[in-house]
Amino acid sequence: EQQIRSSSLVTQDRWFDGAVVTTLGWRRDDVHSFDAGTATLDPATGIGINDPARLPLRKVGVQSERTFSWGGVVHLPRFLTRHLPWGTELSLTVNRSDNFQPTGQRYNMFNENLAPQMGTTKEYGALLSTFNGKLVLRYAHYETAAANTSITLPVQNYADLMEDVLDMVAKGANAGNPGLAPFQQWLQTPEGQATLTTFRIVPNAAGNDYDYDRRTGQVVNTTNIVSKGDEFELILNPIRNWRIAMNAAKAEAIRSGTGRDFLRLANSIIPLAAGPAGGLLSQDNGNTFGTQFRQTVLVPLIQTTSQDGSPTSELRKWRYNLVTNYRFTEGRARGFSVGAAVRWQDKVAIGFPVVVDPIAGPVPDVQRPYYGPTETNFDAWIGYTRRVFGRYQWSIQLNVKNLGVGNELVPIWAQPDGSIASWRINEPQKWTLTNTLSF
Repeated sequence: EQQIRSSSLVTQDRWFDGAVVTTLGWRRDDVHSFDAGTATLDPATGIGINDPARLPLRKVGVQSERTFSWGGVVHLPRFLTRHLPWGTELSLTVNRSDNFQPTGQRYNMFNENLAPQMGTTKEYGALLSTFNGKLVLRYAHYETAAANTSITLPVQNYADLMEDVLDMVAKGANAGNPGLAPFQQWLQTPEGQATLTTFRIVPNAAGNDYDYDRRTGQVVNTTNIVSKGDEFELILNPIRNWRIAMNAAKAEAIRSGTGRDFLRLANSIIPLAAGPAGGLLSQDNGNTFGTQFRQTVLVPLIQTTSQDGSPTSELRKWRYNLVTNYRFTEGRARGFSVGAAVRWQDKVAIGFPVVVDPIAGPVPDVQRPYYGPTETNFDAWIGYTRRVFGRYQWSIQLNVKNLGVGNELVPIWAQPDGSIASWRINEPQKWTLTNTLSF
């Protein structure tokens, strides 16, 4: 359970006859987190007893954060714009904002409280309007630094594996295995003790099994992300009834410090799993600790953490859009409008080849991804508007989205050899008819 108390203050002011507009904002958030812990298991069924009387809430953390944001717009003063041709106007913008995401208390792999997710965004840009408003150009650059952002890593796979091995030990399946002694020695290390504590791994009352808590959503790993981007926009009105809009966006995200606590645990286990302890049984079907650790924990962990310092390949770098619309205001076609649009998206990573790591074995080579195709889609529409019954405005419009798209498959995941493993059905051509009556 969470209890959030927030307070904020915002002010906007105009200076120098409106040539400068400033905005200031302050906010405070207090987040109180409560947790009842792990439910006691029913000895008869092995299912947790979710009885509120046995699970009283207790406060486990308080997070208090203050954030401050400011921004400003500077318009070219009138005593300058009146000397410019074609009604040209220029505005400059700058913004800086802090943000805080209130969440329940999170813990790292050593059961230590994690700081909240914080971020800072800096943005600046310019807007130019000329030819008496017929041409508008806008540019913006932004940079966002996000700290302690949750990232998906194989945490629950790790918890499941450690509990599975201990279950097999409790059942006697690993008795006499030469890997048992080094595994038990590892459990006494800070990393081993942290694993038992964090996931609440304890023997059951009968001593023939272990209970644990996967703590999904509570135990998380974090990363720091710096995102940078540029946005370009052009609006053109060649004549009164014709409007053209174009925009382009470039985005790039770079991660750092991903899963440091998890990497510390994994590095302590790598030599253990490569030795006799790797042969410990982890499941009744014959799976071993070493094989499962590499397949379900180490490989996905390296696949994510090894991307630190490089642009995230799962993010499309460029996007372009073009929209045009024409309204007929005279003649037989009066009241009609027609338009079209094109949308383009850059390629995106869909898989990775495999290289052999000297310690971890075969792992994805995230520096050389396989890419899916770029995507281009077209839209079109036709509409009609007129007054009816004197004071009502009636509009009808027929839209077609993804013009010409039929039964198409788009690759979304590639095998290590580059062959396609998974596809998605592309969104097909879609017709929409809209009727509107305004009064």
